[in-house]
Amino acid sequence: MTLEKRQWYRWVMPMFLHGGLVHLIMNLVSQLIIGSIIEKMLSLYQTSVIYFLSGLGGTLFGCLINNSISVGASGAIFGLCGAFVVYDMKC
Repeated sequence: MTLEKRQWYRWVMPMFLHGGLVHLIMNLVSQLIIGSIIEKMLSLYQTSVIYFLSGLGGTLFGCLINNSISVGASGAIFGLCGAFVVYDMKC
C-alpha cells in the first residue's frame, strides 16, 4: 500500500472496515469489553489516542509483513490490550 498524493485515508480506513458480519460483531464486543476497562483506568482521550495510534501501527506493520488488503480493528484492539498490560504492571 503506497501513500499516494491525497490518499492518506488508506492508512486509516482499515480500522473501520470489516470482512463480514461475524468479524464486525467480534470486534465490537472486544472493543466494548476491553475499551470500557481501559477507559475506567485512563481517560476517554487517552483511550482514543491509544486506539487510533495502535490501529494505524497495526495497518502499517501489516503492510510491511504482507502486501495485501487489510481490514478490521484488530491492531487497535491489541493496542488496548497492551495498554492494559502495561498499566496493570505499573500498579
